[in-house]
Amino acid sequence: MELVEADMTEECVCEDVPFDEFQGYLETAQEMIKLCAAKGGRGLAAPQVGIYVNMFVWIINNKDFQIVINPKFYPNGKKKTKTIEGCLSYPGQEYYIERCKYIRAVFYTPSLVYMPSETVVLRKITKEFRPPLSIIFQHEIYHLRGKTVAVVGELLSDDKHVGVAFKEPEEKNEENKLEKERIKD
Repeated sequence: MELVEADMTEECVCEDVPFDEFQGYLETAQEMIKLCAAKGGRGLAAPQVGIYVNMFVWIINNKDFQIVINPKFYPNGKKKTKTIEGCLSYPGQEYYIERCKYIRAVFYTPSLVYMPSETVVLRKITKEFRPPLSIIFQHEIYHLRGKTVAVVGELLSDDKHVGVAFKEPEEKNEENKLEKERIKD
């Protein structure tokens, strides 16, 4: 399994994984996890490997990968955050992007159950996320919508460096202060 050219992911259209066919995608998801780990990524969406379904893998709690099928997210409040993100589809590049700070996510993930023998079923998850997981989740969903960091973000030029404090116009509301997070897809 390999990454496809970035332009093959931009503006792509992904279909939901049919629930009665999800087991056919588990091997693909395992290969995606291996590729993501080998590349040092935090997540990898199916379109990045040329598969146009609503599925991604991501690393949670800094060590375990999770398979996410047919995800959706909703802003949880009005707070936004500004991030600097990398992406496996654009190696060596970083993008400045505004994202929802808090989200509520709804998705399905495979789960091993015993009834009476081992079988894998899809379990529906509804969960609230805050940075950095909220940022990674949105980044991966945007891939599923064909909206990569190159489409929605601002490419940092050579004269901008990670760690530089970006300045915004003075805000009356202290909650809108700039936050920086370095996220690598």
